[in-house]
Order: sequence, then C-alpha cells, then structure tokens
Amino acid sequence: MPDSTLTVNDFQKLVRDQTNKVAAEMGWSYSNSAERGYAFQLWCARLISAFETTLETDPVDSMLYSRDLGADLFFEDTAAGHIVICQCKYQSFDKPINEDEIMAFFNKHDHFLQRKWVQDHGGKDAAATLEDYGERFADGYSASYYFISTGKATDRLRGAVDAINSAFADKRVSVTCDLLDQTGLKEYYIRAQSLEASIPPRVEIDLPVDQFFTKAKPRKTLVACLKGNTLRDLSKRYKQSLYAFNIRGYLGSRGINKAIRTTATEEPDLFFYFNNGVSAICTDFEVTENHLEAFNFQIINGAQTVSSLASQAPNPEIEVLFRLTKTENVKTEKGLNRKIIEFNNSQNVVKISDFRSNDEIQVSLERRLSEVHPKGKLPKIVYIRKRGTAAKGTGYNVRLEDFAKIRFAFLHEPTLIHASPKALWTPRDEGGQYEKSFGVRGELKPDWNDEILDEALLAVVLYKAIDDKLKESAKRDPESRFLRRLRFHALALSGEYLRKLSRQSDYHKLTRNDGAFQQLWNDFWALANPTLINSFLSASRNGTTMFAFVRSETVWQDMQKSLRIQLSAR
Repeated sequence: MPDSTLTVNDFQKLVRDQTNKVAAEMGWSYSNSAERGYAFQLWCARLISAFETTLETDPVDSMLYSRDLGADLFFEDTAAGHIVICQCKYQSFDKPINEDEIMAFFNKHDHFLQRKWVQDHGGKDAAATLEDYGERFADGYSASYYFISTGKATDRLRGAVDAINSAFADKRVSVTCDLLDQTGLKEYYIRAQSLEASIPPRVEIDLPVDQFFTKAKPRKTLVACLKGNTLRDLSKRYKQSLYAFNIRGYLGSRGINKAIRTTATEEPDLFFYFNNGVSAICTDFEVTENHLEAFNFQIINGAQTVSSLASQAPNPEIEVLFRLTKTENVKTEKGLNRKIIEFNNSQNVVKISDFRSNDEIQVSLERRLSEVHPKGKLPKIVYIRKRGTAAKGTGYNVRLEDFAKIRFAFLHEPTLIHASPKALWTPRDEGGQYEKSFGVRGELKPDWNDEILDEALLAVVLYKAIDDKLKESAKRDPESRFLRRLRFHALALSGEYLRKLSRQSDYHKLTRNDGAFQQLWNDFWALANPTLINSFLSASRNGTTMFAFVRSETVWQDMQKSLRIQLSAR
C-alpha cells in the first residue's frame, strides 16, 4: 500500500519529476510554460483515468489544448451518462489559488449548454468536444467539475465552492464541483495508488453491543448494525485494498454517491433505512465478546457507501447494515462468491462490463494472454479484465473494454465504438454486441483456439502500431493530433485490408516475424494514412464535427470505398 505519510515536499518533487517525464515523453519542453502546462494536464488525466475507471476517454484524447474554453480535460462515462471536466493549474506550490479563476470555471456549465457560444469561442478540440454538451444534459447526463492545482486553497475559497454546490443542488442541476489543491491532489494520488494494494490479511472491528448476530449454517455469516464511523475509519486505514476483488471499486464523487452523501448529511438518522448496506466476504472470522477479527477481508458490495462516509466528517448518528460471510476464498471467478457479488450488485448502478469481467472467456483470456511469450512485433500483453485492478508486471496493458473495441473494430466496423461503446460488452439478448466482440462467429465460447487467438493478437499489434504512428505524427505536427481519434477507423481498415488480400492464414507469422509485419505495415499504411487524412479534411470543409464524424456510417463506408479503389488500382 502506498505510504499515506507522503510529505508535502516529497509530493511536490514527485509532481515536478513526473510532469517533466511526461513532457519528455510527448516531445514538449518543460521550460516552455504552455507545454509544461500540457504535461501537467496529461499527468492529471492519467491519474484520473487510472482511479476513476468508469471513464472511457483515453487520457491523451481528453486534452482540449488551446482556446479550451477554460476546460483542459474532458472525460465521459457513457454507461452512467456522466462527464468529468477538469481545469489544471501548474503553479508555485507556495502561492494561493486564484479565486476568480475557480469561480469562472465552476460557472462554465451555463455557457457550455449554449452550442453557439461553444462554437464561437472554442478551438477545434474544445468545440468538437463540448458543442453537444447541452444535448447530453437534455438526455439526462450529469457532470463533475474538477479544479486541480498545485497551489494552496484557503478556507474561504473552500466555503465558496460549497456554496456553488449548494446552488446547483437547490436548482436540481446534476453538477458537482470539486477543488483539489496540493493537499487534495496528494490525497487523490495516494488513493489512486492504493488500487495496487493487496487485500488486508486481517481486519478488526468493534461491534456495537447487542447489535449483531451470527448465522452458522449453511454459510457462517455475521449480520450487524455498524456505526458509520466504524466503516469510515476502516476506509481511512485500508483505502482501495478493501475492494481488490470487487467487480468494481469506488467510482469517484458521482452517481449513486451523491444520494449517499445527501442522506448522510441531511437525514443521518434514517441512513440505515435508505441505504442497501455493506456486504463483505472473508476466509474466516472470529467474534470475542463484541470484537470481530476477519481474515482476508473484502467488501464486495458497498464500496460507494464506505468511501462516501470516509469523505465526510464523522457522524455518530449514522448506522449501516453490515453482513460478513465466510467463504473458501475471496476470488470471484465462479461459485458462491460470484453469485453473491452478482446478486448484491445487480441492484446498483454498475458498468455493464463489470458483470462480464468474470465470464469464462474473460478468465481464459487473462490466462492465455499471460502465457504468450513475445516475439517480433508482438508485445507482452497484460490483460486487465476488471476495473480497479492494477496490471501485474510490465507490458502492454489492455483492459476488457479496450480489447472489445480493438477486436470489434478489426472484425466489424468502428462507428459503434464511438456511438455506443457499452454495446460491445452488452449481451445480444439485451440488445448488445458482446457475442461479436468476444465470440466466435457470433457465439460465445469458454476458450478460443490458437487461430482465433492469433487473429486477436494481430489486431492488438496493429492497433498499437497505428496508435504509436499517430502519436508520433502529433509530436511532429500538433495539428495532426485530431487524427488519433480515428485510430479505430484505421484498425477497421487494416482488417478490411487483410481480408481483401486473404492473409488470414498469415496471422501467426505476422505477429512474430518482424520482416513480415513491417512489409505488411508499410503497404497498408501507405493506403490508410491518406485515406484518413482526406476523409478528415473533407469533413472539416463540410463543417462536420469530430463528434459526428467518428459516429458516421457514411464516413466509414466512404473510407472502405477509398481503400477498395486504391487496392484495385495496384
């Protein structure tokens, strides 16, 4: 678990060093104030993306660059209908934060609702990203605004932020504002790093006298009415390691979390009746008088409740229903634990991919990919099938959601990835495309044969090559950074290209032979790159927004046609 005693000076050095490292990685100059600001923004974006794992936007894609309308980062969670907008200020650690800047940022909501204002005042990235902000809200979206700064916030400033939140709440507007100064940012960083912590081997809890009982059969279980402060202290001590085997961790300050906070603040005496409570599992537990000792303790439902209580002041009035069940282990791939988690979480707002993370094919992919030894262009792939889980070892990290997008684009088409990504991990009987993302000829299998695995591996290799090439182009020419949003279109073109050439039998060789892959790559990119550029330029001339562009079936069909014409001309 990361050291929660990280000093302010140590954290300041850490931020400076990592911002400098990001600048070097992206080809930016740390001595240039604008580019140093971009590096800090990207560092913040990666931190947020690593912690708030429901957000689907890639950290690099979240950046809005110049004429950003006062918003540096934009993230979206399509499953929950939620947006996170950030302004990031890298300033002297000793200076107070400018109050006018914060007030201006936290009052952007009304401006962003106006499409014309966004189009008139925003640069390309900001306008393309925010012009449909009002439409999202009309469809029921909510938003969180984060002002992130390395400076210091005064108590007066914190009070002003609280007043803004109260004003939004009074108007029933689904917007919350959070201020992360250097202290808040340090705490956020520590919590994000604690996702990598192993589960606590032993947890001790004092149970209220006469407020608990144990059930011996068929599964040893303890049921108690716990003080909210007890769970608050538990979260403060163990942080995210309490949820290591949950299908999801704490989802940040949004969604169901808002209702929990409201009840805890306004009606603490009724919290027990309004809240679903907390469920946990362990490998064994003992109760001596009213003292509970649990081994290999994990919360499998109630992460929102526990983390929300931890973010507020202690309140002795709050009580929470608590249930602890002894199981053989705390893993969730199958059996009783899987059923407990599924049925406990089915009543809450969760990401659909969470329920897919323990499917047989997902467990199999995690195992199979860990056994692949890299050769040639094939990277070491680390498959992360569950949110909130840190990657084990080094390699090219691929999340379940990323893998679904990569394979679906390669085999089918790219527009759905932008228009409705959650459909990729939604089963067919619920109107989704999960069987196309992870199935074989549209049917799910518990495992893939070597041929299907090689096909998926080649898709990953091509995606990485495309992404690397587009990042490299953006470093040389910042204007070309828009093209990276077309990486799934390029990947879909690569699948079309290989099938047109009937190269499926070469998939194994292409992932493991440098020469074979490089020849394929050079030939393909010579066709794909101008196709992407011409399509993008044409859309720009027609006034098509990037939001509409990547979702357009007509644009995709035109790209396919262009590729076919170029191939036939050879």
